[in-house]
Amino acid sequence: MAQALDMAQVDKSLENFVIPPRPDLLIRLQAEIDKPEPSIINIASIVEQDLAISEFTLKVVNSPLFAANREIKTINHACSILGLTKLTKVITSIILRYTFLNEEEPQSFNSKLWNSAAIIADACFAIGQFIDAESPDDAYTIGMFHNAGMSLIIEQQPNYPDILYNAHMQTEMPIGLYEEEAIDTSHEVLGFLIAQNWGLDHIISNVIAYHHSPSIILNTGSYTEKQLFCILKLAEHMVNLPAMLVNGHDVYEWEKISHQVLDILEIEDYQLHDLGELLFGFGVKTIYHS
Repeated sequence: MAQALDMAQVDKSLENFVIPPRPDLLIRLQAEIDKPEPSIINIASIVEQDLAISEFTLKVVNSPLFAANREIKTINHACSILGLTKLTKVITSIILRYTFLNEEEPQSFNSKLWNSAAIIADACFAIGQFIDAESPDDAYTIGMFHNAGMSLIIEQQPNYPDILYNAHMQTEMPIGLYEEEAIDTSHEVLGFLIAQNWGLDHIISNVIAYHHSPSIILNTGSYTEKQLFCILKLAEHMVNLPAMLVNGHDVYEWEKISHQVLDILEIEDYQLHDLGELLFGFGVKTIYHS
């Protein structure tokens, strides 16, 4: 397991920030799932009480990534097809998006952030399937949650996109450390705290905590943590995430870790184009389709 976060740094990072509590819908959903014999009917009823979440869930599960050419018409049907664990992870990610995204500001940084998160989540899930990962569902969750801390920062720091751009374009230090020197916090730590507060698995939380700290996660993480980290970094590279957020690029970060990432995922360089084609088939545009 990856090394524990420095709690003094965590406390410092929390100054001026409030971590959103776990939504009531998730609490009720988890309570039902934790029963000795969870009821699919009860789970569907809980989700369907929020029309927006229910409709978006059906939109997601009917995408090529999940539906496999089957039309899923109800939450009850989605439970039967996907299983409770996978569906709960999808719903959790959707609720996260609705919690933080203001649909009335489509051109804002926050809008770009959550639109990119949906793309990264899809890419992570597809890569997880491509390599036959232990938990492609967890990879999807990490794709949605890994930059959630940025939503908290942008509320306090209107110039955060400039800070993030500069962090991506410099080579001296990891992005999280650059943020800490600039604004006394990092989106890694805040994202970790959101994941913890929302009851995500500790493995997912750890990957979020160190997703710009490869020396830590690759040297101290478990095999699963390393694999999930590498899936995320490859997904970010394949879609050129910095370009989506701040018109930057990931060349410096990717060059430092690309060989380790591909070795852990057991992917050869020549396979990246094939992977790009796979992602494109799922509706994810990559650097191979610019």
